[in-house]
Amino acid sequence: MIKNINSLTVIQLNDSHAYFDLHQEMFRQGGQAGRAGTEVCLEADGGANVVDLIKLQPQSEHTHGLAHKAFDALFTTDKPIIFAYHGYPWLIHRLTYRRTNHKNLHVRVYKEEGTTSTPFDMVVMNDLDRFYLFGDAVDRLPQLQSQVAYAQQFVRYKRFEHKQYIAEHGEDLPENCNWKWGTCNSAHCGRENWQQHATCWLMLMLFFVLSGCFSMAPSYQQPPLPVATAYPAVPSTVEAGAGQDTIATGWRDYFTDPRLQTLIKLALDNNRDLRTAVLRVEEARAVYGIQRAEQFPAIGTQAGVDRTRIPADLSPTGEPVEGSQYQVALGLASWEIDFWGRVRNLKESALENYLATDAVRRAVAISLVAQVANSYLSLREVDERLVLARRTIASRAESLRIFTRRVQVGSTSRLDLTQVQTLLTQAQALGAQLEQLRAAQAQALTLLIGTPVDSHADHLAKGRG
Repeated sequence: MIKNINSLTVIQLNDSHAYFDLHQEMFRQGGQAGRAGTEVCLEADGGANVVDLIKLQPQSEHTHGLAHKAFDALFTTDKPIIFAYHGYPWLIHRLTYRRTNHKNLHVRVYKEEGTTSTPFDMVVMNDLDRFYLFGDAVDRLPQLQSQVAYAQQFVRYKRFEHKQYIAEHGEDLPENCNWKWGTCNSAHCGRENWQQHATCWLMLMLFFVLSGCFSMAPSYQQPPLPVATAYPAVPSTVEAGAGQDTIATGWRDYFTDPRLQTLIKLALDNNRDLRTAVLRVEEARAVYGIQRAEQFPAIGTQAGVDRTRIPADLSPTGEPVEGSQYQVALGLASWEIDFWGRVRNLKESALENYLATDAVRRAVAISLVAQVANSYLSLREVDERLVLARRTIASRAESLRIFTRRVQVGSTSRLDLTQVQTLLTQAQALGAQLEQLRAAQAQALTLLIGTPVDSHADHLAKGRG
């Protein structure tokens, strides 16, 4: 953010909050200091944060530089400029020596003063603190000298108060610790901030408590079934609880034929419809897991690496300098406080949908077992009928041979021979129909099982003993 003012341009790289903060400090004192501080701060709060130093160069020197017209529009051509820079001053002068207003550029930098001290005291010893910079700015505005005498005295007092405090306590003033833009640093304001934070935490805890008490979803009432809820009364000879025993019986206990058990096992492993039902259950379970996770906060992580290189002509040592900066962030990405129970109800809905889908899977499995059993028994029935049909065909063929011989010797009429031939043709037609019916029944059983029947149940290939 860049601003221009009528009398002074202030550039700061690391202490951009100085003037507004001082205005707040003086305004809290009240009286003439507050009024003078307000007037001065409103005159001198313009400034620029220079992020890319290459912008200070003309475009003729670097492609990222600012044109002279743009630079003069930002920093004027005749107003004093205070440049607060945590580095060496010759670098700034070297980058701006071609600028029109270079003679009015005053760079304030670290003087390599101080050893082990507090963070803010290091800035004070190098004359880069906000109080010193404010006084420096006022000194370059002659038209304000008669108005800010008390303000300058206040600035000197704040630096003196800082020195006394760190000598006694070994740390910075509370108003200089953890400073943030727009915050109040006095002890009174600190207590107010603490009270506000405590109130916010109490309200947040109250939301958590109330979120488990409210729900906008109506209570579910199961409608009455249009059919009877129980079987009619059974005879007294049947023992009570027999129905429950039947329900609890597994298909292996109910179907004792080993060959049928093998076919049912193959169907449960290979049937396509059952596989689809199982996949739908997995899908519903995943949806339920996702919806359940919405109740908890979403934690976001981020990592980044920045590499920089300073060319030799811009480096204080005269050699190129390369640097790396690694950043890792972990934070709360999103979290919806379930005050009215919306998220909780959506989770319950997903759970019920999952349970319903699983019930459908069980119903498909039970239906599959029943269909396989019916198809198997029907196939066995056709096999038995086919055995009888083939025996009948053999018997009719033998009768035809006998009657043919009798006609040849003249012991019977040709009418009897024709009747025997008709019976044989009928038996052969029935046998062909049964062969076709068996092939269709075996194909239906193959579709249910999901694999060829004869490859896994050779005993069903012919079905005859």
